[in-house]
Amino acid sequence: MKIASIFSVIIIHSSAPLLVKYNESGPEYWWIGNLYNSFSRWCIPVFFMISGAFLIEKAQKESLSRFFFQRFHKIFIPFIFWSGIYYLWRFYGNIEKISLYKFITLLLQEPVYYHLWFIYILIELYLLAPFIGVYVKSADTSNRLFFLAIWLMFGIVLPMLQSCFMFTSYFSFVTTGNVISYLGYFLLGFLLREYAAGKVVRFFFIVLFLLGFFLTACGTFYFTVIRNGGVFSDCFYNYYSVNVLLMSVSIFIFAKSSPVPDWIKNTRSSNLITTIASAIPGIYLIHALVLALLKRGLPGIMMNETMYGPAVGIPLFTIVIFFISCIIVLLIRSIPILKHIVP
Repeated sequence: MKIASIFSVIIIHSSAPLLVKYNESGPEYWWIGNLYNSFSRWCIPVFFMISGAFLIEKAQKESLSRFFFQRFHKIFIPFIFWSGIYYLWRFYGNIEKISLYKFITLLLQEPVYYHLWFIYILIELYLLAPFIGVYVKSADTSNRLFFLAIWLMFGIVLPMLQSCFMFTSYFSFVTTGNVISYLGYFLLGFLLREYAAGKVVRFFFIVLFLLGFFLTACGTFYFTVIRNGGVFSDCFYNYYSVNVLLMSVSIFIFAKSSPVPDWIKNTRSSNLITTIASAIPGIYLIHALVLALLKRGLPGIMMNETMYGPAVGIPLFTIVIFFISCIIVLLIRSIPILKHIVP
């Protein structure tokens, strides 16, 4: 599931340029980008759900010092290092001119590069994990359901209304992009970790996923084209939107409840999948730079999302970015002095 998630992240970033060019590229290219992007929106929530499924239990069993040391020594050094790399890319790649002081303040105020926002939220969830662990250990089912209902209202519904319809609320924690919106996914991953759905229920979740996909694509079309005259609106793309919630929970339950195919059980295939899966945190950090370099042709290969047309170009571009990023991460990890710069 983690491999599919990182692949979907790269699809989102590969197809994104088409979505802001409706009036330039025309409806055909825009719709292709929209369909690829909409189909992949579940990836980040599922990452948070996978993290919650593993980390909350660890937080319950480990001491605070051990839990935080194990988590932060793996993420802090890579985060600082790659933030520095992206700072250099922004400065020397002529994207913009920012001073070293600006870089230091950026680390505290906002991500240095667009995809690094995920690390900030992950750090916040790491900090909250011990408290969530204590809560779920003592809370009964009705209490947990009440927590999820509160999250659904204040972390999903109200932020979506605020994003799509400029709805304002006096509740201070109803803020788009707030950690509250992702905390529920984190907890859901833990609560659903042992749930196994039967065939009929899995089919229901397939339908629910397709419904979420339909709402995402059509909602984005409505707000971008009909309402905004071609100016892109991402309110149905937000990870705290109801439609993305439907997709995320559905694919998480479907994937973890489905039988493992025989070819995956094969020792050689299993070892390969395990190796690739272990590289995924590093792939996430690196892929945005690989994408930017390929679009500029700096490795001697120029590629983008529209080569051979976007229907072929987006998945092909994604595959190339994925494998180049994976190879780089595995090479870095094989060098003792460098292995700590990737998670």
